[in-house]
Amino acid sequence: MLDGLFDFLQNSWQQFHGPIEQLSAVFGIVVPIAGMLFAYWKHVTRQLRLKREELHKLQELNDNLQEQIKGLERKLKKKDKAIAVLESQFPEQWLRQADKERENGNEELAIRGLRLGFESLREPLSACCLDLAAHHFSLVSDYGNRHFAEAERLARLAVLLHPKDEATGLFLVEIKAVAAEGKYQSGNPSAADALWEEAEDFLQIGKDAGSIVAIDNLAHQHYEQGHYQLAMRLNRRAMQMSHRFFGPDSPYTLTLRTNHAQSLYFTGHYSEALPLSLALLEDIERANGPNHPDVAWCLIIIAALYHAQGQYQQAELLYQRSWAIYEKALGPEHPSLAKSINNLAELYRAQGKYAQAEPLYQKSLEISEKALGSEHPDVAIIFSNLAELYRAQGQYEQVEPLYQRSLAIWEKALGSKHPEVAMTLRNYAGLLRKLYRFAEAEAMKTRALAIQTTTQQSQS
Repeated sequence: MLDGLFDFLQNSWQQFHGPIEQLSAVFGIVVPIAGMLFAYWKHVTRQLRLKREELHKLQELNDNLQEQIKGLERKLKKKDKAIAVLESQFPEQWLRQADKERENGNEELAIRGLRLGFESLREPLSACCLDLAAHHFSLVSDYGNRHFAEAERLARLAVLLHPKDEATGLFLVEIKAVAAEGKYQSGNPSAADALWEEAEDFLQIGKDAGSIVAIDNLAHQHYEQGHYQLAMRLNRRAMQMSHRFFGPDSPYTLTLRTNHAQSLYFTGHYSEALPLSLALLEDIERANGPNHPDVAWCLIIIAALYHAQGQYQQAELLYQRSWAIYEKALGPEHPSLAKSINNLAELYRAQGKYAQAEPLYQKSLEISEKALGSEHPDVAIIFSNLAELYRAQGQYEQVEPLYQRSLAIWEKALGSKHPEVAMTLRNYAGLLRKLYRFAEAEAMKTRALAIQTTTQQSQS
């Protein structure tokens, strides 16, 4: 029985063994192939994914390029429009259009087009002429009259193109004044008067004795605005006219001579100012006596001229003498006395005598604030001078508040574009650089330079 069962099982195994061996052989072939196919499928799938990513990036790049192209096309259209607008402003274009209108019998349209075109360029052309005139005027001292004539021609064109512009007119006045001074110095006063006439017409002042006051006031006005060169020439004109009408020793002429000497000092004409001031001092002393306040003021001008040229001993004696005259004639609390004391302090500071200078500054400041108020320009001057004194000694913590107070007074009293504001800003910027506050210093320096450039253009 068991033998039969064993035989059955053996026969059954033999019947299945062959197919199993065949199936095993098949799997032995199929499995490696399947593995290869899977690996290949995985590789192909990865490559397809990479291709899709690459196509996506290329599409984004293409979209960006298309957007850039559209942006460039928009810019090109704007530029084309701008070019068309500019071309329409060319005088040749106005003339061509005017010719077309005339051919069609539209004379009024032709004239209107020309007028509109001219008006669109009138002021820019005036500005160009003024800038060129200033350039030629700056070359006169080195290259002579040819540049002077060109400066005058261009200034006239600028005035004709833009007659309502005050700065343009004042520049032409400056040129005419220089020409008049040249004629006067060469011994031709009638030619000088003729040249002054045009300037006086523009300034709307007369030519008679009554106009001297107007010229003097105008000189003071331009001085306050920082137009020192023009103020100096107007002072000289007023002095010359007063000399002619009232005589060289009249009180009014002496005052105008003093103003002229002071304006020469402020514009740096020291060699011209000193002999005039010394002669003026003799005339004032002869007319008013040696202890008159006008003598003290003339002494201050002469002392300042000596100071500017490094002749400190002569300057000190004159400042001390002016101090004594003012104190005796006007009292110990007069603002003129404060100026004299401040000038003496400046002289000591210039020589490094800081211990002598500081109490004089403080005394001058006390008198000025009491007599003039805390927001007067004279007070600003003393603040600035004190700041420079402390700065020279390295006492920086005391310097900045003084610059700030001085700057605030100048801006309130004279406006934010005055040369004194520019000078204070430059000094303040120097302090800030010492304190390593470079960004603030650069901002102040830039602002000062802008004011200086504007002032030079108005005076050039």
